[in-house]
Amino acid sequence: MKTSALTHYNGVATCDEDESPQVKSSERHSNHSTLPTGNTWTCQQNNANNAWYVTIPSANVNNNNKNNTYAVVPVAELERVAIQLLTAEEECFTHKSHRMNATRYHFHLSRIYDLAYRLISKTYKPDPSVCFALTYPKLREVFAAMYVDRIIHHLIAPFILQVTESLHTSNGNISHGNRPRLSAQTAAEQLQRWMREMPDGMVITMDIQGFFMNLARQMSFDIFVQFCNRFRPEGYSDDEVEQMLQLLHALITNDPADGCYIHSPLALLNKVPKNKTLRNNSGKGLPIGNFYSQLIANMVSAIWGMILSYIPGVRIVQFVDDMAVVVRDSSIVNAIRIASAWILSGIQLTLHPTKFYCQPVRHGAYFCGKYVFADRIYTANRTIRACKGKIHRAIELGASVESAQRLLCSINSYTGMMCHTASFNQQKQLAYMVLNSEFCKYLYFVEKKNHLVCQLFPEYRPAAICRSKIDDLDKQYKQFKYEYRSKSKRSSKQLTSQGGAE
Repeated sequence: MKTSALTHYNGVATCDEDESPQVKSSERHSNHSTLPTGNTWTCQQNNANNAWYVTIPSANVNNNNKNNTYAVVPVAELERVAIQLLTAEEECFTHKSHRMNATRYHFHLSRIYDLAYRLISKTYKPDPSVCFALTYPKLREVFAAMYVDRIIHHLIAPFILQVTESLHTSNGNISHGNRPRLSAQTAAEQLQRWMREMPDGMVITMDIQGFFMNLARQMSFDIFVQFCNRFRPEGYSDDEVEQMLQLLHALITNDPADGCYIHSPLALLNKVPKNKTLRNNSGKGLPIGNFYSQLIANMVSAIWGMILSYIPGVRIVQFVDDMAVVVRDSSIVNAIRIASAWILSGIQLTLHPTKFYCQPVRHGAYFCGKYVFADRIYTANRTIRACKGKIHRAIELGASVESAQRLLCSINSYTGMMCHTASFNQQKQLAYMVLNSEFCKYLYFVEKKNHLVCQLFPEYRPAAICRSKIDDLDKQYKQFKYEYRSKSKRSSKQLTSQGGAE
């Protein structure tokens, strides 16, 4: 790739090595003896291809092509990158404000200049991740990036989104995973529309085996570069595109298991299946929780749907590594399976051998956690069982105001997902479980827009509790004030009576 002169130093640095990156004052540059003789770029650009340079020590100012390898004073570049990082940090902190590491960094934002200097000097490298295991709904391994790296994820996400959104739009918006204003619900609704269009056809659902764990890192980056050249991001200069690609390459090719901090027992992590772990998986696998991983993975899987859509008479819906296909003719079902295996082998992935289902449209299909039929959509039984399990555990621990507030949030989260499906009877079952327990003293249900909403009784809401505490404090103060005034009056009367007696 072409390398920008603005990001390379061919002379002295503009910052002291023992100091944090900062802009040097004009007094520190006034002595030309400290600068190398020759030509040095200034901070001010003339246009996209030219910049002003100063001849040292004569101080003659001219402009020339920025590809010339002069010494660089990248003050404007540092400020530009720092401003972009501040915007990314604000977005990141919105979702991580409850974390101690995020709060500690957010209230010491002067360190953002150090991160900006690492980017423009090309010395940035992701910090070691935190590794832990989750047991629900199944045992899996998770690598969580440090807060500083999450800022970088938010910095590069708009660049990635421009490329991936252009790709998905050109594919006919068949992919719904990790996209603005799209979700698993919109994927199920689109599948329902295809089923209504072909009521006598067949519906196929299939999956990729070990998708995130088997993504080749270098191949994923190469695919993104090809789409980036095809769908040019707007608002980015050539140098900025180059910098973003270099930064994305550093993120994708980084091994999260290298030097990671383990926060779960090793005995539990060792139980994770080998095809579900990034440890000892050299060159393959993207951490599920990282923002860029979701976008890049969705882009790679879009190739599957893009090629498969060329088969005539098929209707495709895709959600990351899950795909549903509706066809009129059952004779091409086997061809779709063979074609899918061939397409995935070209991007070093494997079609799941046991998660390939084919049945008539009238029987419906399980897709994105929902049972989809041509005339209705049901919530999956696993979701209902998960909500019932939370209610059972809350009842076993006992009812209190604090536990009622926590249970309220969980129930409303589940009913909020269920409100888009035909699940009102299941919502009533959940409500009866709560109302038939000790939580009936604190919680009740109301119907809003065809779904049930759990609410606290007014006297147990946080605002009411705060008002009652304030009232108690006010009563104590009034009692103390009354006692103080009574003592003052008695003492004044005693002094008056003593004075009269004298």
